[in-house]
Amino acid sequence: MPENTISSKYLDEDILYINIAGTMNYDVVSYFDSIYNEINSADGIIIDIRYNTGGTSIGADVACYFSVQDTIFQFVKTRVNNANMRALGAYTDTSFSHVVGSSRHFEYSDYYNDAAYVTDTFVTINNIPKNKRMLNKKIVVLVDSKVLSAAENFLMIFKDLELATFVGEPSGGSCSQPLLIKLPGGGIGFVATQKTYIGENNEFEYLVPDIEVYYSIEDFLNDKDPILEKGLIVLKGMLDNK
Repeated sequence: MPENTISSKYLDEDILYINIAGTMNYDVVSYFDSIYNEINSADGIIIDIRYNTGGTSIGADVACYFSVQDTIFQFVKTRVNNANMRALGAYTDTSFSHVVGSSRHFEYSDYYNDAAYVTDTFVTINNIPKNKRMLNKKIVVLVDSKVLSAAENFLMIFKDLELATFVGEPSGGSCSQPLLIKLPGGGIGFVATQKTYIGENNEFEYLVPDIEVYYSIEDFLNDKDPILEKGLIVLKGMLDNK
């Protein structure tokens, strides 16, 4: 899919639909900046993430427009592979006692048990002037099972900051820095290398929408979009209760 296919249009006089199709990169941030007036004027916003292929994790940069937070944090944990510490940790396994004697080196047991992790903290400084931040906007984000990688990072940030209501199918569950591996025949394998978190303590597996909606065969045959239809209903309900 081409990189620059992000677009927007009004679905109603007060509801702006933003389709972040294509690649997740800083062009998305620039696009949000370019339509700032339209977003600011809209009472409600639908952000459609379903046609994004992932790329760069820029969810926090977009969230800055809508968040009161001056600093946005993201947390990931990566397993530490240290052969020497793993070897020392093996001495804690009692099944080796007849060879190595009494158990010891307990401080290295996590390395032996593949449970040693280091936490990386990514910080985004909110440089949007406070008088330009669009706080308390009613936002619905559309999601389905094809949402993966950096597109899921976008979801995680909006979820953590409680900026949106999510409508659609559970996401695919692949938000992790992949290690690329060459496979026989010219193929390429992707292996996840980190655990990502919503906030500091909630390990991310996949995002379950607040309101689950699934496609049916009839929807496909009749070119219907039940996720968008439901998202619009939900957003209008939020605006009516505003």
